[in-house]
Amino acid sequence: MAEDSQINVFVITRFLAKWGAQFDVAANGVLAVEKVMQKDYDLVLMDLQMPELNGYEAIRKIRRLESEKYRYLPVIAFSAESGRR
Repeated sequence: MAEDSQINVFVITRFLAKWGAQFDVAANGVLAVEKVMQKDYDLVLMDLQMPELNGYEAIRKIRRLESEKYRYLPVIAFSAESGRR
């Protein structure tokens, strides 16, 4: 899971733990790309609005990695932004 909000990490990790999922947390897009390169994940949960490197750019970088598996790695993109201003 790539998410910079500690509140969102708290909530999402409770669901993932309840479902028995094994997961890692990256606090920004740069760390998310690094983790994807270091470990063989089945799925990535990607916040779209993060510091350092946003989710859109992180997904682009993942898709451009050398191995073909990165082009097909499932990514679920999300944002907690309500859209209210």
